[in-house]
Amino acid sequence: LKVIETKVDLDKTYTRTELMKKDEETYNKVCAACHKVDGTGMPPVFPALKTSSVVVGSDSISRHIEIILYGVPGSACIGFIKIHFGFYYF
Repeated sequence: LKVIETKVDLDKTYTRTELMKKDEETYNKVCAACHKVDGTGMPPVFPALKTSSVVVGSDSISRHIEIILYGVPGSACIGFIKIHFGFYYF
């Protein structure tokens, strides 16, 4: 088992490009194993993100943020807060 660590300087103001790069790194470390790098997933167990209403559709942005931060209860989707603070092991 190991802790997934992310490095974020909370005193720094990040540019959009820097944030997108950090998001891509986090996605590739954590999400891509199930949802694939291209977002097509492995349905039905790991749904596609590139066609998800939560990601690109009509669901509210707050639902998207909630899933990113907290994951999906009862699923393998664990959420960024658990990853960032080192609570998730695999």
